Amino acid sequence: MNFREGFCFGALGAALAAAVAAIRVPESTKAFFVLFGGAALLFGPALAGLASVRPLSPALRGVLVGLGLAALPLAKLASLLKVATHHRPLGAVTFAALALLLCLALIAVSARALSADGVERSAGVRYARAALVGAAVLGPLLLLGRATASANLREGVFDVALGLGTGALLGVVRPPSLLRASERFGVPLWGAAVVTGILMGLVAGGGPAQLASPALAAPISWMLR
Repeated sequence: MNFREGFCFGALGAALAAAVAAIRVPESTKAFFVLFGGAALLFGPALAGLASVRPLSPALRGVLVGLGLAALPLAKLASLLKVATHHRPLGAVTFAALALLLCLALIAVSARALSADGVERSAGVRYARAALVGAAVLGPLLLLGRATASANLREGVFDVALGLGTGALLGVVRPPSLLRASERFGVPLWGAAVVTGILMGLVAGGGPAQLASPALAAPISWMLR
């Protein structure tokens, strides 16, 4: 993924996140354009910056994805042991042993699935790898949202995760037709989204957008009336 694709995928992820958030308020159209601009201003540079970072080694990617996949099962295991085990030291030792085995197994599976042998280049493999990475990101975010007491913070985590996750998955899958379009229209699309969001907020007000999703509106909220 190059920086043009990063801006394009960031704008597309922002559009999805803004559409989902905008339906929470009556003035959904106004809210959508403001949220689209704010989210694009956040997601575009983030994904473009990630695109310029040197790729991670397959081993490190396998470790990160494996640990991400282990987040939800480990949380469930901990809750079950807490209820079923009255001897705390025994429960702690059991959890440590099972957690180690689970993490090692998921790291091994992830490293194998993400290894770039040059043999498996089909679209099905790319989609499977994208789904694997998506699941690894979603698990910790779900735990973060569950641990957050405030509904606004939970919605903010969901909105940002949805937009950035969508953009990142597009960067993993990289549909050929979208890649060709992103080379020509990625940066202009991103710029148009940001400018339109700011203008809509200045003309119509940013109240509905900030009510729908403070997290997505935050990058441009300081210039909204």
